Amino acid sequence: MTPALQLFFTLSAMNVVVAALSTQLIARVLGGPRHLLAHVVPILASLGGSGLLGHQLGVHLGPKMSLYGYEISPVGDVAVAVVFGLLGAAAQAAAWRALRRGSRAA
Repeated sequence: MTPALQLFFTLSAMNVVVAALSTQLIARVLGGPRHLLAHVVPILASLGGSGLLGHQLGVHLGPKMSLYGYEISPVGDVAVAVVFGLLGAAAQAAAWRALRRGSRAA
């Protein structure tokens, strides 16, 4: 496996874990969905945010370190993943509540 692929899988796994935790936190606090499919939107938001900020725009937050021969900033990557995961989970919870409220009135 190439170093670039190892780095991609490492950061993707980190984003998936952070987004899954964000989903569960928002579901408990705001009353969103908790089932397995509820993790898809926050995971995609987390991966998209990390990809956009960290790789497309080149924004690096916090100290940099070398991983598999590449310069990354793990603190910033985790922070971006958490923020985007929480935003995705909050938007999903709001949509979930709105749809449930609309179905009861019908």
